[in-house]
Amino acid sequence: YLPKNVVSKLHFQYICVVSKLHLMIELYRKSNLRIKNTRLDFVRYLLNDIEWEDRLIGIKGARGTGKTTIMLQFLKEKLTHSQKGLYVSLDDLYFSKSTLSAVAEEFRLLMRFISIRIGL
Repeated sequence: YLPKNVVSKLHFQYICVVSKLHLMIELYRKSNLRIKNTRLDFVRYLLNDIEWEDRLIGIKGARGTGKTTIMLQFLKEKLTHSQKGLYVSLDDLYFSKSTLSAVAEEFRLLMRFISIRIGL
């Protein structure tokens, strides 16, 4: 038997986790849609020049120069089936309440959950 305040706290934490999971699934869905719709008929020249094995890659440039395109093309063309990738824009409202490192951890947990659920 648990006191009511403990049950309420656990219920609240459960709702927060489920809500975060729902938001992460939505980010993942949007990412997959963007990757799926990315064209490869014109590939950015830097795609093969970047050291993609590095732990952190920063791409900067003026608006409209192809930063998003090159990332999406990499995710579509270069990632193997066993690798997992997520494209997010820091402009997404998700980041008003979450840090980039928290998103990375939540994505890792989501991929683990998905792998378990579908038996990968």
